[in-house]
Amino acid sequence: MYSTEQRRVAIETFIRFDHSYADTIAELGYPDRHTLRNWWGEYRETGEVPIAKIIREPRFSDEQKREAVEHYLSHGKRLKRTMRALGYPKSRMTLCDWVDELAPGQRRYRGPNPKRDPVPVEKKVQVVAELEARTGPAVEIAERHGVSRAAPYMWRREIMGDNVGDTEERGVPVSKEFDELPDDVGELQDMLREAKMQLRRVQLELDVRQATLEILKKDPGADPDRLSNAEKAAMVTALRGKYRLCELLPVVSMAKSSYEYAANAVFDSLSVAGLSTEIFRV
Repeated sequence: MYSTEQRRVAIETFIRFDHSYADTIAELGYPDRHTLRNWWGEYRETGEVPIAKIIREPRFSDEQKREAVEHYLSHGKRLKRTMRALGYPKSRMTLCDWVDELAPGQRRYRGPNPKRDPVPVEKKVQVVAELEARTGPAVEIAERHGVSRAAPYMWRREIMGDNVGDTEERGVPVSKEFDELPDDVGELQDMLREAKMQLRRVQLELDVRQATLEILKKDPGADPDRLSNAEKAAMVTALRGKYRLCELLPVVSMAKSSYEYAANAVFDSLSVAGLSTEIFRV
């Protein structure tokens, strides 16, 4: 049984994910598609979040619950397998509730587990990089990194913006473009180089935003384009060990002449103050 608050969160997430049942369930870990469809239908008709119904007398005994949970844990943690073998319960969510109640933390999640720590950006980028480079099927990549099958495509949309906000593309499998890859090896190699370049640009933008937080101590929502030239120069200089100047300046919307002027200005002021100027040496 889900509370009214859980239903509200599910509906808000469903709307935020462009009405994607799979992404919503993967994000929250609940409910099943049928339940979410019912909640959404009621919300559209009434304009209000469905209220949790009053709990009735349990249909199953405690012994039946324990038997179902034991079968689930000892037979590969597959909900359908347990339901088919025992003939009950009819609802996947009912069995999930039993497992959470009698064996907390042992249920197998189909998507990212909201009870676990957030997945680091570095891991998401690595998974997306392998997906883009076609190092193997998405299923193998997901298993190698210990994530759900949907996670690589979800993170790909998150980082690279595939199918986001485009009504015509909504519902189209993210893997569709790979099913239409050319057979020519040269073309594939060109596409691979382009994918790696695109991934490098994404990583660069992530590093710039991270530097905005760590080096300049700005708020998480700070826009790198709105920084002062002195701040941009400091950040660009700090990242030059990893990226070329011609890559960094366009990301922060800064001309090379402006960068050199700002860097030299700060260099001169620090020199007058007798402070170290190593960070601004070009």
